[in-house]
Amino acid sequence: MANFPNLTAGTFTQTSPFDRTYNCIAWALERDTSQWWQPGGPAPYYWPVPTAPRTLALSVYFEGFEAVGYRSCQLRAGLPGWQIIAIYSDQGRDFLHVAALVRGSTWSSKLGRNIDISHASLHTLEDGDYGKVTHFMRRINPQVRGARRLLALVIGFLVR
Repeated sequence: MANFPNLTAGTFTQTSPFDRTYNCIAWALERDTSQWWQPGGPAPYYWPVPTAPRTLALSVYFEGFEAVGYRSCQLRAGLPGWQIIAIYSDQGRDFLHVAALVRGSTWSSKLGRNIDISHASLHTLEDGDYGKVTHFMRRINPQVRGARRLLALVIGFLVR
């Protein structure tokens, strides 16, 4: 893991084997292990905004993430009923990686065509191929229903 200087023994746990089928975007946004998500790519690639250009520009990724329900936020911690993602970029210019908050303060990442890992710190993947965490986004968890969903929406309104 030479491309990740902070990824050392004890800073992560491998959660899946090597798999070339899907990437960090598919994993973080939808837990989709069936396809590679990439803007502007022809099949077999998928992107929720079919007309998006093939680029690393953050604006294209924000548009794609918004198409599946995510909105910008300042949160770094869990919020009941919400899904939170952290976006890594090259000094805020180009998209490099996305991680998902899976429980408490544990994050999950798919390392390109490699393995999935869980990591307690976002810093674990910084300063290498993935740059720095520059943005956070959230969406209401689509599996939350009824009164729990209403409560999550109220909490989400109060905590921006």
